Parts: sequence; C-alpha cells; structure tokens
Amino acid sequence: MAERSITANRLTDGVVWLDSNDEWTDRLKAAGVLDDDALQSALEKGRNRDRDVAIDIRDIPVDLVPHARRERLISCQSAKERT
Repeated sequence: MAERSITANRLTDGVVWLDSNDEWTDRLKAAGVLDDDALQSALEKGRNRDRDVAIDIRDIPVDLVPHARRERLISCQSAKERT
C-alpha cells in the first residue's frame, strides 16, 4: 500500500499541502500522509470544498524515511566529516 499526500496550488499564495486536520498548509513537514483507503475520500472532499480556493488538487507519492534511519544517516555523515 503506497502512502501519498495531497497537494494543490492555492490561489492566494501558491503550493500547499493538505494537513492531517484537512486544512491547507504551506509547510511540507505538516503535510498529511494518507493510505489508499483514505486518499480518494480526501481528494473528493478537498476538490468539492476548496474549488474556489485552490486549483490542481492532486495526490503525490510520499517517500518516508523513518526517523531512526535518518538519524543514523546523519550520524554517519557527521562521523565522515570529522575524519
């Protein structure tokens, strides 16, 4: 099952993402991540509710790096820089 986020172009300020509270945010880190079961419902809701606020409302794939793995990668990079 692929995880996806919903993005759009808000007419007032450009690219936005739908957060977990069904609100548009300009912060990528705040973007909600949806599984296949929730995606179609959220897309339909966003397109109907926000058609006068945003255009090109669509889903995009999400490539999540687990926090622990990211920390290990950062630690390895820092160790290389020290040598």
